[in-house]
Amino acid sequence: MTKTTPEAISPLRAALLGLAAGAGAALLAEGLGFLVSTLLVAVQSDEVVGANIGAGLAAGAVTLLVAPALALLLLRLTRVPRPLAVVLYSLPLYLVLSVAASSGAIVLETWLWDRFPDLADLTSPWVPWYLLTLVSLPLPVALAALLTTRSRGTRDTAGV
Repeated sequence: MTKTTPEAISPLRAALLGLAAGAGAALLAEGLGFLVSTLLVAVQSDEVVGANIGAGLAAGAVTLLVAPALALLLLRLTRVPRPLAVVLYSLPLYLVLSVAASSGAIVLETWLWDRFPDLADLTSPWVPWYLLTLVSLPLPVALAALLTTRSRGTRDTAGV
């Protein structure tokens, strides 16, 4: 295997690639979480009380854990410099935004359903919980890609 250094890219391009990789990873992780939830509900019997809650929690956990790994894979495929550093730098903000997005979604959903009971009947099976990772992952990955690319450029010129 030949080791090659990644070509230098502009910070703006790195941020855009990070945004795209984060969004793609979020969508893939949400699809995997949906698959886990569907399989768990299909396997469990209808007699188990709270089976859907457990399946939803499992889907959320899978999504939360798999999304950064998929972002790393997509960052490597798009040849963003130092993809592991980008993902590691984005993890704290991703975790904070994940908690904030899920808490905000619960509050918003409760407020809407209390104010408009007919809306609850119309949207109950289609609540957009899948958007939570799409809201919380792309921005931290793009910001970390931007900062990593900028810091790499300044550090390389200092040694010359």
